[in-house]
Amino acid sequence: GRNMQLTVHGDDFTIAGDAVHLRWLEEKVREKCDVKVEVLGPSAQEKCEVTIMNRRLRWTRHGIEYEADPRHAELHVEFMGLAKAKVAKTPGVKEEDGPRSRTPHKRQEDAEIPADEGEGENRKLEGLEVSRFRALVARANYLSLDRADIQFAVLQLCKQMSAPREKDLTKVKRLGRYLLKHPRKVWLYPYQSTPETLDVFTDSDWAGDRESRKSTSGGAIKYGEHTSRTWTRTQSTIALSRAEAELYAIVRGTVEGIGMAALLHDGGCPDTRVWLHTDASAALGIIDRKGAGRIRHVSTNALWLQEKAVKRLVTFRKVEGKLNPADLLTKHVEAELIDRHAAKLGLVDMDGRPSVAAQVR
Repeated sequence: GRNMQLTVHGDDFTIAGDAVHLRWLEEKVREKCDVKVEVLGPSAQEKCEVTIMNRRLRWTRHGIEYEADPRHAELHVEFMGLAKAKVAKTPGVKEEDGPRSRTPHKRQEDAEIPADEGEGENRKLEGLEVSRFRALVARANYLSLDRADIQFAVLQLCKQMSAPREKDLTKVKRLGRYLLKHPRKVWLYPYQSTPETLDVFTDSDWAGDRESRKSTSGGAIKYGEHTSRTWTRTQSTIALSRAEAELYAIVRGTVEGIGMAALLHDGGCPDTRVWLHTDASAALGIIDRKGAGRIRHVSTNALWLQEKAVKRLVTFRKVEGKLNPADLLTKHVEAELIDRHAAKLGLVDMDGRPSVAAQVR
């Protein structure tokens, strides 16, 4: 048989397989219709860089490189008029606690940012301002699918889409200053043997939303050295404790891990064990015990996780907080931590522009 994996998005087909099988398929398709074909591979007859859904893929001596369309970051900077602005080292800053305080907490690294980078007024945006805000955030949201370093900052901006305020527009500018400093982030997928485990990292920020007091769940899935998925989500339920918030984050990570393992199995990979890593000792204690105990309000989630642990469908492990890359996806962190967590996920900076990237017009 011919071993090929096919994904379809509208009239765009992406197929992975041996070169001889791909050529056979191309011949069969050309018998029925006209197609445009680009082949990514190491031989002289194949391209070392192609575009798929405006994403860039490169075949290198060390593996595959994948990155988002650079025009989104460039257009964000251009529309905000930030081409000559001072850069920001982080895409956002943490807001101080307090019912009336919405002032972002200033770090020493932000000293180079002009005063207008601080909190704006609570005046609601109107007319074209609202349209401009929504357009910028929508573009950033699309970019964040391929940029784990800005996912949390963009999530916070998306919460203000219905009624944005002037200070929210200031946060969009802050994101633009960060994109000015980091216009390109590239995912690295080095060559590797087939891994035996799927590593899922989860974290949460308890009551991190200063207005709703809802918590944020974040996570990442790695197949060996390859990051296959990242996410950041606002929890639908208000957690009453840090352990509860972490438990909800672990539930989400367990679901994602089991689903990814099933997808790998369907793709022909051998059965893969799921290891879930968290820095939450209290939540791990709940999973290790038998029964719900005194936490009846989260008993369903706790018992479901206990079942997965007993059946050995998922192995739960403790990881140090500073080594947990999911921390990047639940809160604003220092620039040093952004670089460290992103590097652990295989997301690195790169200079210049991709050779196949379209120009901004």
